[in-house]
Amino acid sequence: MTSPSSEALVPERGAGTHGRVPYKWIVFSCTTLGLLMAMINASSVLIALPAIFQEGREHRK
Repeated sequence: MTSPSSEALVPERGAGTHGRVPYKWIVFSCTTLGLLMAMINASSVLIALPAIFQEGREHRK
């Protein structure tokens, strides 16, 4: 028995996906974008917290 050549195991470019982006890259992109949005939200809330608490103190007086 002969083993198949390594060239035979490599699919042609775009074979099977028909020009679509593979699912793993879609998942990676969505995860990265979600993490970026969460970090921006957390940092903006952290910056705004002192002003929020100051406004609350002034409102109670």
